[in-house]
Amino acid sequence: MKFYNNLRRWLILAFAFLYLSNYFINSSHIKVLYSIVLLLVILQAIPDLPKTNLKVSLSLFIIGGVFLYVNNISLNGWLSAIAKNAGLITLFITVPLLGLPFFYENYQEELKKIAGKHMTNVCLFCLLTAVVTHILGVIISIGCIPIVYELFNRNARLYKAEKLFLAALVQGYMTTGFWSPAWASTAIVTHELQISWLRIIPFGILLTTISISLTLLFIYIKVKRNPQLYQNLSPQPSLQINWRYVFTLITLITSLILIIMLFNYFTGWSILAIIPVVACIYPLVTAVVQKKLPQYKKGLGFYYDEKLFKTKNEVVLFTAAGFLGKSLELSNVSQAIPQLLPSFLTNYPVLMIFFLMAIMLLISLTGIHPVVTGSALVGSLTPLSLGLSPLTFALTILAGWAISILVSPFSAVNLVMSGLTSMPSWDISLKINGRFGVFMLFIISGIIALLSNIF
Repeated sequence: MKFYNNLRRWLILAFAFLYLSNYFINSSHIKVLYSIVLLLVILQAIPDLPKTNLKVSLSLFIIGGVFLYVNNISLNGWLSAIAKNAGLITLFITVPLLGLPFFYENYQEELKKIAGKHMTNVCLFCLLTAVVTHILGVIISIGCIPIVYELFNRNARLYKAEKLFLAALVQGYMTTGFWSPAWASTAIVTHELQISWLRIIPFGILLTTISISLTLLFIYIKVKRNPQLYQNLSPQPSLQINWRYVFTLITLITSLILIIMLFNYFTGWSILAIIPVVACIYPLVTAVVQKKLPQYKKGLGFYYDEKLFKTKNEVVLFTAAGFLGKSLELSNVSQAIPQLLPSFLTNYPVLMIFFLMAIMLLISLTGIHPVVTGSALVGSLTPLSLGLSPLTFALTILAGWAISILVSPFSAVNLVMSGLTSMPSWDISLKINGRFGVFMLFIISGIIALLSNIF
């Protein structure tokens, strides 16, 4: 069993290495090879999938396979369909490495001390929660959720504001989807629409600022209506904060984002290549500079033993979504999809934006991951045919994806939160965040439409 598990790990790593190598070499032979390796990874992972993911993934493979078979697509076409989302899968495999430097020391403990020393009321506490979740989420994606929860959940109980805390945490994480390079949505829209990630950043940060502000506004209104339900705390001046750790954490985050931006600006590489390259180099460089090589080796061991296997669900789902998208393209079915959209929407960009985002949200409620609908929309629709610019279309997909993750009971963030809190995932997704998600659907649609007129 140990040999078999190690073989599975090495196949995953071999696939990522082959894809990344071929990005720079561009060899048809290597492409066929990594397609075959990916197929082996999928075949080994399918028996271990949860029932929902298994049903969705197999359905996508079967539907795509029928289209390819009926249209007599060649073997190379089948392999290209399997490897359609190869770059996205490589990104997802390597993203956990970006988080290694943030565990060389217990930097998170200092954030907890800041909350205890300076955050005396619920609104300030929720602001800190949302901002910290966003900043960490941009780098380590879903991995920030258990970290922030463990850091601040005791404080939330002291405030008697557990539900407000969960709202600030999940909604803060949702905002990372507006621009984080670690999100699959960012990789898809920048790669497929040929839009530089640097163009996304300012709009993503603007949407983030608006979203977190609205989160705090909703929380403020709830506290104002029922102040007796919540407890203000006295500051703890005796707590000693190690500001060196705080500044180190800020430096790590800033330098990582800056490095990705510099790669994007000077190389012209796709974000699908930049993130894996940076993920392989950055943790080692920071370990050498900080003299943390033992911690780096320990982190690599944890990544190899634990993280690689945990990527199997997403690897299969991303492959299945790409397989269906490519099969629709090869069989020319994708050309008919735009005709299914109501034609009058092209004259009203705000309605088109809302319609596309609403489709993603509604489908996500059935348990289908936004990667499926997002990939299908980006792969089959031409922005100009919708009356939208490529940038507007990209922001629409990013926002729709993020809001879908927030509201869907089946999303990873809500399932993780369910495991941490022992609450049903639909209580977190629909009861705590549902109204906010629907409200954001309207607000973000208007903002993106307004931005499209200005820029």
